[in-house]
Order: sequence, then structure tokens, then C-alpha cells
Amino acid sequence: MEVIVMSERDRTFNAYNLPLLRDVELTGAWDVPALAPCDEVPDDLVGFNYVKSLRGGGFAP
Repeated sequence: MEVIVMSERDRTFNAYNLPLLRDVELTGAWDVPALAPCDEVPDDLVGFNYVKSLRGGGFAP
């Protein structure tokens, strides 16, 4: 039986899902993932607290 010993660094790396960022471009002082520009403009905005208070967590009509 083979025992795999992970270091604390490896456990932290996996706990924060950092392997998902291996192929992602990171920018800025805090290495935030870069987002592609978007020209989409919503028709209407709903406040966070209003959406949060809806039954079932659905979106406003």
C-alpha cells in the first residue's frame, strides 16, 4: 500500500482550487484573473437585497 503525503502548501493549493488557474492569465498586484471585454448592456438591474429576499432565490419578473 502506497501512502501519499501532501505538504501543507499542497493542501492549501488544492483547498483554494488553484490548479484551475494554471492556464489563466492573471493580472495586477493580486494576480486577479483577467476578464475579456464585454459590450453587453442589461435592460434592467435588480438590487442584490431584493433578489436575495425573493422566495426560491429566483430572479425578479
